Amino acid sequence: DPAIPELNAQPVVRDKTRLCVGAALRVSPFDWNAPVPENALLLSCDPVALDTVARDILVRQIEAVGRAAGAAVEGSHHLATAQAMQLGATEPTLIDLREVILA
Repeated sequence: DPAIPELNAQPVVRDKTRLCVGAALRVSPFDWNAPVPENALLLSCDPVALDTVARDILVRQIEAVGRAAGAAVEGSHHLATAQAMQLGATEPTLIDLREVILA
């Protein structure tokens, strides 16, 4: 912070970003050698919203084992900076989150 938001604010990036895709098939909340399944694909036209939802998945996985996730939230203050630069949304009320479960 603020390098990531500033990079995404550059016209060569900002003006060309159309669809962001993220894979959260396996999440490593503590140990890269012991990921847990999440089986999620994230798609968004808003890169900040996508990163916010990805961070929230990580927070959920950390809290699922009874540990505090404050460091994950505090370590992502670049998201608030990006929202302040009008690069996207971090507020849940501004994110249209839709979950599709495929059988």
